[in-house]
Amino acid sequence: MLDFEPAYTRFPIASLSQRNGAFLVDFGSCFLLAVLVRELVGIPILGWVWFGGLWLLVRAVVPAGGLG
Repeated sequence: MLDFEPAYTRFPIASLSQRNGAFLVDFGSCFLLAVLVRELVGIPILGWVWFGGLWLLVRAVVPAGGLG
């Protein structure tokens, strides 16, 4: 067997309460920004598109960059 250290470090796994808190903060901020954009522009579907884009950015793209 090969025993070696990986070339990268990972953050420790967060507890369930921390994950739930992060989910609520992300959801709330994306939702509020989407509602703001929808009300300012006046196109209802744009709010959902904006929410989806922000959600993808906050929950998938940014964490993947930091291996978190």
